[in-house]
Amino acid sequence: MYFRKAKKKPVLLIDFDYQGSLSECVRGEAGYTDRDMTAHALIMPPAQFPNPEIYCREMRRKVEDVFLFPADYPFATIENNEMIAWVRRRPDDGGPAQGDDLIHRLCQHLRRPEIQNKFGAVIIDSPPRLTTGAINALSAATALIVPTTLDDMSAQAAQYFLQQIDRMQNAEPPLFPALRIVGIVPSIVSSAPGGKLQLQEARALARLKEYGATKWGRDDFVIEEAWVQRRAEIARAAGIGVAYVRSTTAEAIFDKLGQAIEKRLT
Repeated sequence: MYFRKAKKKPVLLIDFDYQGSLSECVRGEAGYTDRDMTAHALIMPPAQFPNPEIYCREMRRKVEDVFLFPADYPFATIENNEMIAWVRRRPDDGGPAQGDDLIHRLCQHLRRPEIQNKFGAVIIDSPPRLTTGAINALSAATALIVPTTLDDMSAQAAQYFLQQIDRMQNAEPPLFPALRIVGIVPSIVSSAPGGKLQLQEARALARLKEYGATKWGRDDFVIEEAWVQRRAEIARAAGIGVAYVRSTTAEAIFDKLGQAIEKRLT
């Protein structure tokens, strides 16, 4: 919602997580109650969905000018089927159709003029696993933000995920050459930015900052000036709506985060 306000243009949301948390929140705020799924159109062969933009759902009410490709649990089956078909493809199969590459299907769609000219930002919610949707998202994206809670296990998982990305970006030939790692966003933190942390949070934060400094050579790798505090206003909207439009407190938290992200991108 911050980027809708900052860019003064519609924003496109793509939900590539089969659990559909993003979809449920945004659709709930728009007053849509029936579950829906169209995100799969962006990872299927272009011959099956030559114009996937027609499956983009327009939101309303307080989330107008937000457009969504929603996901639901069957998205995982479709992802797996597409990955298996790609892995099992044999040299004598003739390869993919002209212009069709599994990992670049989303990128090809997002390059279309009707997408580029309409939206001020495209935001993709993807799981921290290298699924078909996630790989498409990483191939199409220009910036990556990794949210994590501040505990030892979550911090370790965030590091491992980023190490996978780094290996693929440094492979030959490299994957995701246009992708920039913006940083890690601590979430559901016990205090506001700059406040006193619980012991396990402070330990995890120190670990992530050291990782950012030693591996990425950056002292701003953790967006600690704008982390997301644990707030009742945000928790109450989870799964049913968008906290940003329901609470001025939540709006201020996410505005600060959006500004921090934009600062790193300039």
